Amino acid sequence: MAMGVDIAGLQLILLAKKTHGLDLSDVATLGRQMIYFSPKQLQRVAHLGLPVKAESYAEELLRALGAANLTSLDASDYEGADVIVDFNKPLPLTLAGSFSTYIDFGSMEHIFDVRQVILNINHILREHGTALILTICDGQAGHGFYQYSPEFFYTVFSEANGFANTNVYLIDADAYRYWYKVDPPSALGRRVMTPVAPLLIACVTTKRHGVGDITAVQSDYANCYWRGLDERKPTKKLGKLAARWAVLSRYAGLFGPLVGRERRFHAAAKIIDIRAMIGI
Repeated sequence: MAMGVDIAGLQLILLAKKTHGLDLSDVATLGRQMIYFSPKQLQRVAHLGLPVKAESYAEELLRALGAANLTSLDASDYEGADVIVDFNKPLPLTLAGSFSTYIDFGSMEHIFDVRQVILNINHILREHGTALILTICDGQAGHGFYQYSPEFFYTVFSEANGFANTNVYLIDADAYRYWYKVDPPSALGRRVMTPVAPLLIACVTTKRHGVGDITAVQSDYANCYWRGLDERKPTKKLGKLAARWAVLSRYAGLFGPLVGRERRFHAAAKIIDIRAMIGI
């Protein structure tokens, strides 16, 4: 994905208006957001009457969506950002609590110090402000430093880290109509393993209070494995069966494990017809 507002980004903004009562009075964007729509996608949103101009900066579009004050933050001035700051480092005190909404569509995966990124989001959002993030989940290794999981967002945007009302969605990178709303692995009691396909991941979360540090422990270790209930350890009999299945599936073109992963994923995720919800 490119850094900017594509159709998934527009869908996420419209969805967050419904789910989080998005306050767009003071909006920070990480990098100046470009507009990336294919000709077919431009036709799909034409009925909204929004100023969607492909390959242009998105300020006009964001204002049409309700943004009153816009501030772009970037580590370089090459695209004319309003404030030059490095998200690998703590942000100035002058930015504390300055924004009602934070938008990052395609930047986070390129920043090395992810912990500091989360701290900075907490720092610049005011209480009850909303963060919208759209980044890489799977199938695009090499695009940036990282690909992210639902576990990551549910864990870092937790109440312990000053956030609440966190929702995570997975999006087929080749078909934006259907999204998957994924429940927290801690609530499911197991890991959410994604199917083998190029996926984007979207997160919407609300800041509740400021914090001085970010802590994160993968939920299954915090809730299960550290209590001696490591469900990954098979019995001797199950271990033999698993070994035999591994051999069989290898000769079957590895379809067995992939089908199993697909089945487990769909049991953990609710399919959402995003077009029916928001009109695009």
